Parts: sequence; C-alpha cells; structure tokens
Amino acid sequence: MKSNLFNSCKGGVPLSQLQSDYKRLVGVDIPLKDLGYSSLEYFLRDIPDVISLKRNEKGVFVAEGVADASTAHIAKLISKQKTSKFQQTQSIAS
Repeated sequence: MKSNLFNSCKGGVPLSQLQSDYKRLVGVDIPLKDLGYSSLEYFLRDIPDVISLKRNEKGVFVAEGVADASTAHIAKLISKQKTSKFQQTQSIAS
C-alpha cells in the first residue's frame, strides 16, 4: 500500500474510506485474506513502521502514514492545512 493514501488527509483516513480509496486507485479490494488477515485493522497493526492506527474524536479508527525522510516534508505541509468547511460540517452533523 502506498503511504500517500494515508498522508493525504489531515487527522488520518477512516478505515472504511481507506478501503474505498484503495479500490478506486488499484481497481480491486485490499487482498486481506491473501495476506493472511481477517480485517484491515489487524493488517495495519502489523505494519507500524508504515501506518499509525488510532481512534479519532468520534472513536472511529483512522490510519495515518508514518513519515520517513522521503515523506517528512509532505507530512509537515499536511499538518499545517486548515480544516475544510466540509470537514467541519461533517463533524457538526455527526
């Protein structure tokens, strides 16, 4: 999996969105069974050097890419992003 999927969203990517984004980009579902996992959560917990898995303020699991030397500048830019009005509306509506 590309860490770009995880670094593109401030605050992390909800697991349900991650699955749909992966399918949209690659054209198939994440092959969890082929990789020996029963869920996306278990898979992501096994790659802590790539993905940080945490719960957001709503208790939903979100994935964030772990920055390395080649992606640190991207992570820094994303951390400085303002929250969009759409994201603010979503959190108020929920």
